Amino acid sequence: MSNEEQQEQSTIDILIDQLPEQFPAAVDMIKYDIAPHLIACNPGVRDHYIKVIKKRTNAASIKSVSLLIDEAIEEMNASVAGNDSCAAIETTIDPEIIEASEQIAHDPLLFRKKIDVVNQLGLRPVLHDLIDPPGGYIDGAQFEFFDAAVRYYLSDNRLVLEYLDFVDIVSIPTRTRFIKPFSWKGNVGLERMLFDDDDRPITGQGNFGAGVSYYFLQDATISLFAEAMMVISDRFDEKLALGAGPSCGIIFELTEQWRMAFFARSLAFMLGSTNLTYDIALEQAIDLTPQSSLRILISRCQEFGSPYNSVSAGYLVYF
Repeated sequence: MSNEEQQEQSTIDILIDQLPEQFPAAVDMIKYDIAPHLIACNPGVRDHYIKVIKKRTNAASIKSVSLLIDEAIEEMNASVAGNDSCAAIETTIDPEIIEASEQIAHDPLLFRKKIDVVNQLGLRPVLHDLIDPPGGYIDGAQFEFFDAAVRYYLSDNRLVLEYLDFVDIVSIPTRTRFIKPFSWKGNVGLERMLFDDDDRPITGQGNFGAGVSYYFLQDATISLFAEAMMVISDRFDEKLALGAGPSCGIIFELTEQWRMAFFARSLAFMLGSTNLTYDIALEQAIDLTPQSSLRILISRCQEFGSPYNSVSAGYLVYF
């Protein structure tokens, strides 16, 4: 490494140490002070500094920092090209686009492989959940224990534990003019969470919420909660993150055999990590026989990385 390159990296290190610890406040400094120095760095060094910046600013993901730096470099390249009227017109192509096009040329099935198609098998020793067939159970009560699922990823022939809920209890008794009970929920278990595009480790989780529930229209129940959540992972500097926020849920009984539940939650994590997470989900349960049902779940989530969508269908057998 030349003396000039060493001096350039030393300058970048100094600038990163001066960054605010919140990504939104650090955007301008990254874009106008640090990005110009990264132009001369090779891709490996640039990738190293992107990860350092993410950690320093508590950015949501490496992708957020990378997009900001790429945008700044593109603007600088465009500015230089615009000021040099005698320069030949040159089209700048992102190296990642070139690399992706070469991969597609060698492997036409790449798009299919990039979509994670998974087979999931679950075991749910459960008394009842909120949209199971209602006969013989307490309305508005859920009690699950040791609910577990493993996933097999077709793309890379990999079997992993997806989640293990030690206990998951929800009680949503509805309020009336004369009876005004409170609703509550509690959950303790292990579950994978997305931190970066390729980083989805198992985390320990504990969740508790308290709220109220009411009848809504004729065959629906609406629940409003205030929730608190604890996440344990070595991805956090303190190995622990705490968050709190509101959630709501609506359960519709469309017919005797068809029930639907909508759920939304947003949690602000301030201790251990500074992130705003959310979950939005719509789940349907369709009874096929007294001992079986079809479940369809559509959701959008943002955890500690980029937001993602999920669609799943499952066949449940009761015994």
